[in-house]
Amino acid sequence: MKYKGRIEKLNHIVLSDPSYNKNVWCRYEKNNLKQKNWYVDLEINPIQHKLGNVVYNGYEFFLILKNEDDLCNLNDKKGFEYYSDIKTTEYEIGTDTACVGMGINDYADEIIESKDEWQPDCTLRTGGDGIFIDLIEGRKNREVCFIAFRGMLPDFVIEENQLFEYLANQFELTDLEIIRNDSKENKNTLNEKDIVEVYQCTIATDKGEYINIRNNKFKSDIDGKVLTIINDDGSKKETVLKAHDKLVNNPIKIEIKDDWYDYETGYHYEGKIVSKELLKEINKLKDEDSEISKVTFSEFDVVKKLENNKTNEMEK
Repeated sequence: MKYKGRIEKLNHIVLSDPSYNKNVWCRYEKNNLKQKNWYVDLEINPIQHKLGNVVYNGYEFFLILKNEDDLCNLNDKKGFEYYSDIKTTEYEIGTDTACVGMGINDYADEIIESKDEWQPDCTLRTGGDGIFIDLIEGRKNREVCFIAFRGMLPDFVIEENQLFEYLANQFELTDLEIIRNDSKENKNTLNEKDIVEVYQCTIATDKGEYINIRNNKFKSDIDGKVLTIINDDGSKKETVLKAHDKLVNNPIKIEIKDDWYDYETGYHYEGKIVSKELLKEINKLKDEDSEISKVTFSEFDVVKKLENNKTNEMEK
């Protein structure tokens, strides 16, 4: 679901595990912003995610705070777009107590003041530790002009309406209205028997397995990164982050068999793998006694559309 709204006053903002000190790299805080009447874009979408051998549903959210409405936007591929004259800095927001606090003004102060509490009420439970949010700060003429971030929560820790209420409350969002784009249903450019290359997809088997595969050219940025926590006594704790998608070497080429549309999450597709070499890789990842029953992906996973009957990799 997409929303637009406003923030009347923005002076102090914090996104952090409350247990972190100010010098921890995986937190974000800005004070004395002295901004008024900022614009807000909020989007919350249901997603499916795999952690280890467990597949669960969850919610991905995107929040953009900006001083001009068209300054920064979320594009169709879920990336942030902004003007070229804006200087940006990227941040990663981590958790070490399976919770994260987000908010502005008095709510930011409350997060900082709850440092000694275990998972205080002003936070969201994340269901685990590690990097939780990717954030981009934009500056124009040395002044902060937008703050945009995305995160994900599993549905076993929160419901969609609870997530919405937390974000709307903690960021003091006003004048919120739902943005619908029903005309998008007429803009599907992919059809049955089209062949596409995707950077990731989900493989389901007749044994109940779900395997998320990703081409290694699109390897997750968090894989192998080290999360370092600096304690009050100066000691450090390090955790190596790991992505849970299975990497494959061959391009993921799929022939479309069916599609369906969700007005919140766009087009989704079911198809079959057309590369014999990729099938060999997948066979090594799944139970040797299982058979592939379904291959699914979304419109945002598509890298490019291929010729639908001119590839040498199709099964004969």
